[in-house]
Amino acid sequence: MIDDEIEIAGIRVPRADWEATPASIQMLVRILSERLLALEEKVNQSSQNSLKPPSSDGFGKGVKAKEKSKKPFRVL
Repeated sequence: MIDDEIEIAGIRVPRADWEATPASIQMLVRILSERLLALEEKVNQSSQNSLKPPSSDGFGKGVKAKEKSKKPFRVL
């Protein structure tokens, strides 16, 4: 039955287990869940979805050493 479970931080837990968990541990789980969500949102930010400048995005795909050292042919 769906009523026999509760969702905590995106995870389904039997309601009886959650209710048997001490209040201090329930509070800890809630606090850590909120902190995790905030950190995940922060990690997923880029200049495209925040006010951060493009220079803070870091480097994308780097140029391989072989590609970097290739020089175009020079016509004389």
